[in-house]
Amino acid sequence: MSKRRSAQEVLATADLARLCGTLALEKKAGHVLLLDLRAFPLNTDCFLIASGRTEPHVRAIADWIVDELARRHGISPWHIEGRTFGRWVLLDYVDWVVHVFHRETREYYLLERLWDDAPREALGGEEDAGEDLPGGGSQEDDALEGEGGEREAMGAAGRGSAKPGPSSPGGGVPDDPDLPADDAWPADDGDLR
Repeated sequence: MSKRRSAQEVLATADLARLCGTLALEKKAGHVLLLDLRAFPLNTDCFLIASGRTEPHVRAIADWIVDELARRHGISPWHIEGRTFGRWVLLDYVDWVVHVFHRETREYYLLERLWDDAPREALGGEEDAGEDLPGGGSQEDDALEGEGGEREAMGAAGRGSAKPGPSSPGGGVPDDPDLPADDAWPADDGDLR
């Protein structure tokens, strides 16, 4: 059961998440989006999602958010995931979560599609860092739609998707579209030939 919070506390949370978006934009993040998740049975109020062009860019955006929130407001994340690889960095501030994706990784996971019915606020971002992302109405996105509007191409069928993310118990590292598929790895039959 989640604790009840006053409207002022919830507003402060949204303002701090929005500040994270502003900080991401200062580092030229693309397609910065704030999702309001208060209507869903989660332990967080909102997601801030942003994109970077390269792994160092993703890490720079995440580091800037962490450093500036600590410097300006004395707020540090409860947990950080994915910084080493720089494909998907998750900053968990408990009441809000910041997801900084490499553009290709964001297109693969389509996190905003999982929460398609959540109210959202586009905060801006460079065109080239976030073009053709979900919700942008790209032709590629439309081509991946199956019958009845369901997303079939990448298995992101909706909120119940079993695809692991940064907090997944299956290794703690998100699936990376640049890594070989599971069947491309040698079988673990105990023989190390």
